[in-house]
Amino acid sequence: MNDIADKILEHYEKYLGKYIGADRFEDSDFKIQLLGYDKVFDNCLTFATFGVSKYSAATGERCELIMAADDDLDKCADILVKSVYCMLQNNIRIGAGLLLGGIDDIAKGFSEKHGKSELYITEAGILPEEFAYADCGCYFYMAFLISEKEADYIRQNGCDAFEKLLAESEADVIDINRPSIV
Repeated sequence: MNDIADKILEHYEKYLGKYIGADRFEDSDFKIQLLGYDKVFDNCLTFATFGVSKYSAATGERCELIMAADDDLDKCADILVKSVYCMLQNNIRIGAGLLLGGIDDIAKGFSEKHGKSELYITEAGILPEEFAYADCGCYFYMAFLISEKEADYIRQNGCDAFEKLLAESEADVIDINRPSIV
């Protein structure tokens, strides 16, 4: 492993603990891993990408993503991985305020079952502020699932207004079955 990869793993271990599993994904252009952590938040599994940071030319900056889920874990992991591949393959800049639709293309029936149709990427505000950046030059973002109405609200009002609404409603963004806040 290289120095940056070691520092990213150290960063994850400092804030997320020891990972309990890792899955590798690759196509002809990209190789990433998805690490699983079970002690970050109560009653859920936290997924963390490992290797996205190698592709900063595609993503706009050296970064990795986390996503916590409390239900339908395999589908949530699949949604995160396939969304990351979509971003890499299409040179989509990863950063706070990014919306990605197409969840039902990845996991048929997911939005009907859980009421969530898009992936939203933001700063990992539910973790300590220091988690957001590692001294190897890597940024860390959090992804979570949102409803179609929430996505429309973001498009109309912006991510700052949405995140203010999230804070005011005290919504649990990890709960994939939570009701929409709009």
